[in-house]
Amino acid sequence: MKASTKQYLQGIALKYDICAAKKKEPCAVREMPVALKFKELQGILRGNDQSDQGALKVLQRRCNLYNLPTTKMITKGLVEKWWGKPKGMKQLLLERGNIDLMNLGQYTKDGKADLNGNVIPGTSLKKLLENCEDFKNETSIMEFISEKRGVTMMSTPKYHCELAGEGIEYAWGFIKSRYRRIPLSQKKTLDQFRASLKSVLSRCHVSKERIRRFSRRARRYICCYYVLHNLHVGNEDDETGHNSNVTFKVKLEEIEKW
Repeated sequence: MKASTKQYLQGIALKYDICAAKKKEPCAVREMPVALKFKELQGILRGNDQSDQGALKVLQRRCNLYNLPTTKMITKGLVEKWWGKPKGMKQLLLERGNIDLMNLGQYTKDGKADLNGNVIPGTSLKKLLENCEDFKNETSIMEFISEKRGVTMMSTPKYHCELAGEGIEYAWGFIKSRYRRIPLSQKKTLDQFRASLKSVLSRCHVSKERIRRFSRRARRYICCYYVLHNLHVGNEDDETGHNSNVTFKVKLEEIEKW
């Protein structure tokens, strides 16, 4: 490994706190002068009622002429850390060892695409995080508050709105579709918006019978998933111990019995 590459990786390791979880004390701290940048010189000259026009060297000479500072003192020896800062997806995966330190440029939020436009496996930071166990089983804010108050909350699986809240997603989608049918001229002002919202939320549209149909649809999905899950668990492995990949055909009448 080249010396420059080794130094680069050491710098990445220090910045991303790979070797230590706690904040390290700065070592060999010293102050040293550095030249002020172009905009900084302009600000100093404007603050002292002097012209800020010209190139960098012209501004430096003008500052020296009026005994104005052209340098500032900075502290060297401090290593940038993530202590007290929000972490990104790349940082979290780097700490877990799920990405290649030598090829950090190949990872993006949604993944890089090949020549055919397909996402290359293992390049999506979002997908890699979704496969982490702590992210899969992370306690939500609502679950945390419920546990703190001694309440047990059972949530539906993620990304399965068809199971949520006894059909509440169906009702919400129906209400939104009704609201979109109202002409724009009848919902421009705040009063019109409130009136339109009250109309689509009324019992005329969201009736008891319709709510029961939405609830029945969600329950049928739940029963279907429950039956298929039990069938899959019961036939997961064949006699050789390998997955049999059986395709199950379940009639609706059998699902409704559950």
